[in-house]
Amino acid sequence: MADKSNKEVAAALYGCDQEELIKFRECENGSVVIIAPTGQKFTYSVEQLEAKREKMKPKPKPRARRAPAKKPAAKPKAKPKVVQKPRAFSSNDEKKH
Repeated sequence: MADKSNKEVAAALYGCDQEELIKFRECENGSVVIIAPTGQKFTYSVEQLEAKREKMKPKPKPRARRAPAKKPAAKPKAKPKVVQKPRAFSSNDEKKH
């Protein structure tokens, strides 16, 4: 894949499409001057263009990883419910009060 053109990189630095630029000019020192769609003038240095060009390079796709083997689900350990039975009234309980 060919490197991006300076016009395309400058437009990306500004945040628009290259067709939207009103004017574009490359200087002898490698920098570029653009007139943005808003009418503003911007100058980008060679270093700014190269930094943006590096960021615009497509990144390699990560390799597909195998999914780890699933462990069988453990059975939930349910505790038996303890139901308290009402106590029977005894004659000893009367003496305590």
